[in-house]
Amino acid sequence: MAAFVFIIAYISIPIPAAGTCSDPCGKGTFGILLSPVVRVLIASVALFKQALFLGHRGLIMPGANIVSMDLVGSFAGYGTFRIMRAFNVNLGTAAVMTGLMVDWATSLAPLAGPAVGIRGESPYLPRLMKIVIAFIPTEVSLGIIEGVSTAGMIVFLYKRRPNLLIKVPEINLEEVMV
Repeated sequence: MAAFVFIIAYISIPIPAAGTCSDPCGKGTFGILLSPVVRVLIASVALFKQALFLGHRGLIMPGANIVSMDLVGSFAGYGTFRIMRAFNVNLGTAAVMTGLMVDWATSLAPLAGPAVGIRGESPYLPRLMKIVIAFIPTEVSLGIIEGVSTAGMIVFLYKRRPNLLIKVPEINLEEVMV
């Protein structure tokens, strides 16, 4: 799983309006399969390896990414999936919503910082909204892609390798294991 995070988080998708980039991280899948604490540990190792061996984002960024991608993303995924399944939402839909919400929560978390750092006459909230609006075109599509890929992975595991989902209490494996 650390190798998966290492590779997928290295894919950068440019956000032209913001002059930066975003990346998929498989956060929805990990939010379902792992506890948030385990996800944070795995992704932290992968992010530090990227910084050390590939120079990806430098040595300062893993700390910010651990907070936004790992802490916020992991708990958002963990909570979203469990809440959706508690309301008996089917597995595929719950997985799509988990991937979508995790991606959006992860993207919104680090946007508060630049709004503080931008100097100007306008109050904080309008500056923050301008930054959020710049990210919307990429993050909406990236969230949808992350949601669909999360659902694809979870449904695939459910059908082909249900033994890997034994520790996920919200997934009823009894009908698959029979």
